Amino acid sequence: MDPACVSTNALSNKSDVFSFGVLLFEVLFGREASSIKNSDNWYFARLAQSHYEEGKLDDLIHPDLRQQMNVESLNVFAEIAYYCLKAQRSQRPDINQVLPELEKALELQHKYVIL
Repeated sequence: MDPACVSTNALSNKSDVFSFGVLLFEVLFGREASSIKNSDNWYFARLAQSHYEEGKLDDLIHPDLRQQMNVESLNVFAEIAYYCLKAQRSQRPDINQVLPELEKALELQHKYVIL
């Protein structure tokens, strides 16, 4: 859930973007956010953010996925997921900015598979 909802008590399109960022990291990690038991509702998002910022995202990415993904594609995918999780809504991309980045990641992956 969007951490900004705590202070505003309202959902917005940027709340959906936050949730989508969680989903993207669930795909990368190969597990659901709810599978990590913690009393902090935003633990999964914070874990993803901290590992991204520290350059340790590989520690959490599912090993099978890491072997199959092109590094550039993975970096684009992870970067857009990271920005979706920004605490302040104004720092998150609009969903219409997310889609081209995911398409870019897919294009890079296709080039990798073909080579």
